[in-house]
Amino acid sequence: MGITLHLSCNKHFFKNRKGKLPMKMTNTLRKILFLSLLTTLLFPTFITAQCTSPDTTKPVARCKNATVYLDANGEGGLDPRQVDGGSRDNCSTWYLILNHPCFYCSDVGNKNLTLYVQDRAGNTSTCTAVVTVRDTTRPKLVPRSGVIITLLQPTATVNANVFVSSVSDNCSALNKIQLGVRKVGTGLGFPNANTVTFTCKDTGLVNLELWARDSSGNAETKTITINLKSNVGVCPTIVITPATPMIMGGIRTEGGKAIAANVSLNGGNTPSPVMVKSSDFKFENLTRGGSYTLTPVRDTDILNGITTFDIALMSRHALDIEPFTSPYKLIAGDVNKDGTIDAIDMVTTRKLVLRQIPRFPNNTAWRFIPKNHTFPAQIDDVPLAFPEALSVNNITDTLRGADFTAVKIGDINTSASNLTTDMPVQVRGTKQWQLSTEDKNLALGQVHYMDIAADNLPINAFQFTLNFDKKAVKIMDIQALSLQGFETANYAIFEEHGMITVSWNAANAIAEGQPKLFRIVVHAVQNTSLSNALSLTSDLTLAEAYTPNGDSYGVQLQFEGRNTEGGAFALLPNAPNPFNDVTTIRFRLPQDEAVKLTVFDETGRTVKTINTSFPKGYNEMSLDMREIAVSGVYYYRLETATNAAMQRMVILK
Repeated sequence: MGITLHLSCNKHFFKNRKGKLPMKMTNTLRKILFLSLLTTLLFPTFITAQCTSPDTTKPVARCKNATVYLDANGEGGLDPRQVDGGSRDNCSTWYLILNHPCFYCSDVGNKNLTLYVQDRAGNTSTCTAVVTVRDTTRPKLVPRSGVIITLLQPTATVNANVFVSSVSDNCSALNKIQLGVRKVGTGLGFPNANTVTFTCKDTGLVNLELWARDSSGNAETKTITINLKSNVGVCPTIVITPATPMIMGGIRTEGGKAIAANVSLNGGNTPSPVMVKSSDFKFENLTRGGSYTLTPVRDTDILNGITTFDIALMSRHALDIEPFTSPYKLIAGDVNKDGTIDAIDMVTTRKLVLRQIPRFPNNTAWRFIPKNHTFPAQIDDVPLAFPEALSVNNITDTLRGADFTAVKIGDINTSASNLTTDMPVQVRGTKQWQLSTEDKNLALGQVHYMDIAADNLPINAFQFTLNFDKKAVKIMDIQALSLQGFETANYAIFEEHGMITVSWNAANAIAEGQPKLFRIVVHAVQNTSLSNALSLTSDLTLAEAYTPNGDSYGVQLQFEGRNTEGGAFALLPNAPNPFNDVTTIRFRLPQDEAVKLTVFDETGRTVKTINTSFPKGYNEMSLDMREIAVSGVYYYRLETATNAAMQRMVILK
């Protein structure tokens, strides 16, 4: 049994973060180690075997590589267990000490760290792990509101900083943050220029994309609307009467995200409805004096943006802890369209998250309200009477601004993504919430209680998929331990598919130091181990955890002690899949050995190769595909000296 000595990542506490930890440890570490040794002597429950004195055998130190993601403050911490590749001792408790557990912006890149493994007799071994420190936090960009630009000549070029109220980043200094700007609809990705040029034909309201990118390549974008005017005499007054009228408009969420929908036009002299699919639409050649009705529809991406955190927000609204003030959030939360947000809406949403139902009964995925509709200033409950189509009567000229506000039903925090296509992608957080359980070898007919514990993070909502090998184990029951309010409605077992979906939330976060959260009762139908039979994925329900303020974490399940057993070679499906930036490759090795990971596209062209080594047993490798700019199907092949296997993955950009 190993004991981890964990150091705080406060800069003032860890004095030695830039230096190497010598074999003669610092006073702070000596005190921690002494207390740990004293605890072990008083309560010797961790001793795994009896040894004759003296014990002069050094522990076996094994390392594995790891990745650390800096937080919004530019700081990150590493638990020694994250680089422990299966260290062990011949007979007693051993201690894991990492010489550099704290990371800051200056550490971005690859670091060689030393893991110290020491047993109770004072024997010490070391190994080296390569830790990749990444900054994935986007800059904070606040646009300036109410910007008015006046043309003093027919053409004017304006710098991006004119539209910025403030910009900051966790790691990059202000002079290292790039700004970019362009007119909406004139390009993709980060703009090539930090200026935008206006001419007389742009006068009026102009929609702009404002961008900020830090030195690590993380970019943030905001959509703003500015008012472009011209000075007297600068722009000629041109009155153009079109041969036939037009109707032009756009569709945006409350937060300003463009979303494509099928917009149908009825009326005039059109014998049948005319339909376009776009976030910015235009209907031409209309009948002068005709009357028309525009109706947007999008009912394809049911699950896009809907998570357990939305259920938590509904609960806080229903309990009057944090009531919704936006009419659009009230409409989004009323998933069954009965005029209130109550327990029925939360139960229905959880069933959707757990994949027990395919969609919301009696509702569509999206609802669209004309932007010119005015809700009452004071709204205490869900508005029932509002238009979902726009009528235009006696049209004689071009009508601009036939706009709609899109509401994703069930998506309270407006996290729905990739709204201009039919293939939504959930953007997974790079920070991880760690669940753990003890690995066990199971004999045929044996029943095991698989108790799930968790990291000390203020989590008040989580969800994930648990895959199980239905040929090896049968799930008998799932029971609450210390997890408040966890019951049968919080999970669904799909026996025929070998999957369990889990969703839980509460008003209060899981308390620090909480004992084991819940228990899964497993019955072995053949000889196996827990780590071979079960794995945590996002296959049905996205694996994510959420803090009360809305920060999201990925979820991982670690089997304690699993690297002590090898087992057969296996390449497991990556998670998450689909993904857009980073995914985790999971595999098992029968022995310590070198591996080669090759990623190639559908044409067979190799796009990435990784050569490294791993210990026997279950292993994980982070695969960063940010440099791949093209969405599509890719394949990855894992090879050792004696085995090889291939899996399929999907990248959505």
